[in-house]
Amino acid sequence: MASVDQTSREQRQENMGSDETALQERRRIQKIVRVGDERSIPELLNTLCQYLKTGSSQNARGIEPAAIAAIKGLATLVDPTPSQVKEYKTILAEKKLTAEQVVRAALNVGNNRVQGAAAEALGVIGSSASRDELIEREQFDKSASVRARCKMALRRIERRFKPTSGNSSFSAAVKTAYMSPNMNVIKEWDDDNEAEINVSLADEHQLGVAARSQRVRITGHNDPRMESQRTAFQDGLDYLVVSTILGTVEEKDLKKLMKMNGQRLASANLAKQSFIQGSLGLFEGNLILLQTLPNSFVTIQTIRQAIESIAHSGDEIEKSFGSGRDTQ
Repeated sequence: MASVDQTSREQRQENMGSDETALQERRRIQKIVRVGDERSIPELLNTLCQYLKTGSSQNARGIEPAAIAAIKGLATLVDPTPSQVKEYKTILAEKKLTAEQVVRAALNVGNNRVQGAAAEALGVIGSSASRDELIEREQFDKSASVRARCKMALRRIERRFKPTSGNSSFSAAVKTAYMSPNMNVIKEWDDDNEAEINVSLADEHQLGVAARSQRVRITGHNDPRMESQRTAFQDGLDYLVVSTILGTVEEKDLKKLMKMNGQRLASANLAKQSFIQGSLGLFEGNLILLQTLPNSFVTIQTIRQAIESIAHSGDEIEKSFGSGRDTQ
């Protein structure tokens, strides 16, 4: 009789597609997404469109893992800010389509895994144009998982486009940046120019291991020294700060921690707990890791990248210099 572990492995393999070529294609797409270059969006769309064209045929199974990876990649790389929305030539239609339109098509084609991934992606890059189809799926889809993901997507779209004072496109960019499956919103970005999210640091390769998490704070600020030069800053903010609290630290470790701030000048010395983005400092008695984003550098991608980097680096530093407990 097969062991429980063997059965679980077989089930996971079946869910992802058992063909080795299909898995290699999925890994290729995931590698493209990790690079973080928006110029790869057409390739991701092409992969997804190939799946959509196969419909419910047997061939769709071999493309499915890569298609799901492409959907998740689009949620990461596409900028849904209205002024930044782009159209792309695809094999689905003669006219050009936006990434949102292609992902919306995936909500209506394929199995529950593809539809669930599409719903999650629409929560990040979708606009009010996707609401009707998400509402229909949320109410009538046979899969409880798909219904739940559509419901969450609708909440995220509503939160992203909730009116705020100041420049709404800037606020939408901040909100979109933390609308990700591995980020749980604790405090929504609002008129107080502050948000808090809990970032899951789960390792998909460490099955059965409890996931750690790191709380990250985003705050918007003005530089009083720039008052005389300020013209039309978005939301009246000069910069964002992305930060995480690492807890108290012993005085004997301060010198070593401060040296870590300069290690980026000698990349050969970087260790696992070293960091590339941000700086260490003391604030209100706690060690913190923070990164400043000037207004002109603020995009969905730069904010999301800062959140991920600060969360992961903060957790590594916390394990190395703190008690090792997941305190955030």
